[in-house]
Amino acid sequence: MWVGRVVGKLFEYFRINSKNAMYAHVDCYGRVMNSLTRITRGIGVALKDGRVKGLLAFTTGMILWASVFYHYVEGWSWLDSIYFSVVTISTVGFGDFSPETAAGKVFTMVYIIVGLGIFVTAATTVADTILSQDDDRSNN
Repeated sequence: MWVGRVVGKLFEYFRINSKNAMYAHVDCYGRVMNSLTRITRGIGVALKDGRVKGLLAFTTGMILWASVFYHYVEGWSWLDSIYFSVVTISTVGFGDFSPETAAGKVFTMVYIIVGLGIFVTAATTVADTILSQDDDRSNN
């Protein structure tokens, strides 16, 4: 049965001994909480880094700048403008909104090209800071 294979793979992944399966949830919970604690601590350290602060401020500024543009040029509400700006810069692109004006389309093309680089750089810098903080702890 496929269910048995899936459960077996999960047991393998989490290194659960089938004899101790009734205590498996405690072990999984501990691992999840340990990971969440490390991520939270890493984000706290990342937010103290000047590079991260600068990139996050620049990314936020770009989102706000694009939101103002979409609000006035496309005539969207503030919520829709912010939503579209975030979805576009993060490359999610649900497709539920799209610019109708020529100015909006040209702006969006430039925003995607510039914004994608800034967004990826910001996300990578945050992740790098978190991981290097984790590496520093393991070396000590």
